[in-house]
Amino acid sequence: MAASPSPSSSSAPSTSSSKGWLSNISSIASRIYFFLIMLQIPLFRIPCRSGMCTTPLHVTSSQLIASEIFPIPVVKALLYPGAVVNGVVTSMTVPSWDNLLSIYNLTSAKESPAVADLQRLEVFFPLHP
Repeated sequence: MAASPSPSSSSAPSTSSSKGWLSNISSIASRIYFFLIMLQIPLFRIPCRSGMCTTPLHVTSSQLIASEIFPIPVVKALLYPGAVVNGVVTSMTVPSWDNLLSIYNLTSAKESPAVADLQRLEVFFPLHP
């Protein structure tokens, strides 16, 4: 006697699998954005204390160095993964820990005037009436 196919074994795609993917879209997008930030993929060009910053970590690092909130080794630890990826991709070399601040032009970030920072904040948080 032949068994009839059960409804659960049909070959049509189930809607629960598509709903599962759509419910995870924000999680997937946040992970992608996290890796873009950590690997320091250039997302913009904006003037900052160290010249032109092209990544969110570059802007953040220049602010952290200028305000002396975190010690320099912590800022270097934030910058190092992206510097390694950038160094390997562009010149097939791994940057040294000691040259990290000079690669990002952050050696003189403390000397920049703080007044200009207020103008730069408008890029991140536009002021609307």
